[in-house]
Amino acid sequence: MAEFMANTTLEITEKIGDYTTQTSILELMLHLFIILKNDKLISKAASQLELAQKHRKLYSS
Repeated sequence: MAEFMANTTLEITEKIGDYTTQTSILELMLHLFIILKNDKLISKAASQLELAQKHRKLYSS
């Protein structure tokens, strides 16, 4: 359930361009996947987090 809610929130943040919240959600998901030891999802969340951090830096300048 938590993963579903995080994914839904992530979709909303992408649509409205809220990169700060998007980064926070991705960090949360990354920690969750590390706890669950799901390497595939860890890799996916880490790459998405990297992109979100780049977006945030570009838009905050």
